[in-house]
Amino acid sequence: MLSARLRALEEGDLKESILEMMEEIVSERVASYLPANERWDDEDLKKLLNEISQVMLRTVELPDAGDRHPSTEEIEELLQERVRTAYEEKEQEISPPIMRELERQVFLNVIDEHWMDHLREMDHLREGIGLRAYGQRDPLVEYKREAFSMFEDLTHSIREETVRTLFRANLVLEPAAGPPPGAARRPERPATPAARALPRVRATPESESHAAVSAFGTPAPEGGGGGGGGVGPSRPAEGSRRAPLVAQEPKVGRNDPCPCGSGKKYKKCHGA
Repeated sequence: MLSARLRALEEGDLKESILEMMEEIVSERVASYLPANERWDDEDLKKLLNEISQVMLRTVELPDAGDRHPSTEEIEELLQERVRTAYEEKEQEISPPIMRELERQVFLNVIDEHWMDHLREMDHLREGIGLRAYGQRDPLVEYKREAFSMFEDLTHSIREETVRTLFRANLVLEPAAGPPPGAARRPERPATPAARALPRVRATPESESHAAVSAFGTPAPEGGGGGGGGVGPSRPAEGSRRAPLVAQEPKVGRNDPCPCGSGKKYKKCHGA
């Protein structure tokens, strides 16, 4: 799994890997609904087509074979062709350059998410595997068996979610943020064909994402100095700082009762 992630980071084109994932999904569905050594009917075939349609978000239909009942191999071959054609249509809808980048980003995100879940499940398995000895089972054998099954589930989940996400992806173009009012407009370079093919991504200006805050909770002036033309209140000059405030209390005479409430005169109490 780590080698697959490394390959996704190094390679720029994962289309063949994605197509292999889709082929494996179709083969698994066909083997599940139309077993080779068991009899199946039209109801099983309808369930299979419905399942494939949910993966691709497209209705899948097979050509009418008349009275002849198609074999499992023929049905799988037709479904493989339908899925590949649907993916080609999705690629043309989004454009090949964007599809290549989308494949890489989706595959990496799915691997990271499911791999972390897999590691947590392995930790839980290690914590409780010793209890299998109470059931007369070898904990080491049980650990290997369940770990292998969990890894197969991991690869299956990654394959399923990657393909489903790619078929459900929609391209949303956002207009690029223009220059601020009053700013001089720079001459723009002509865009290359590759750049025109990629979508524009709206970048949030720094003034919208967060504001610089001074130690006193007010927006700090730009440029680090005074008089920079900032929007927030300016810092007061060094020579015009306010004098500290002193609480004004009434003066107590020496023969007056002490304010502490002791009943003594102020000169014999706190005024001594």
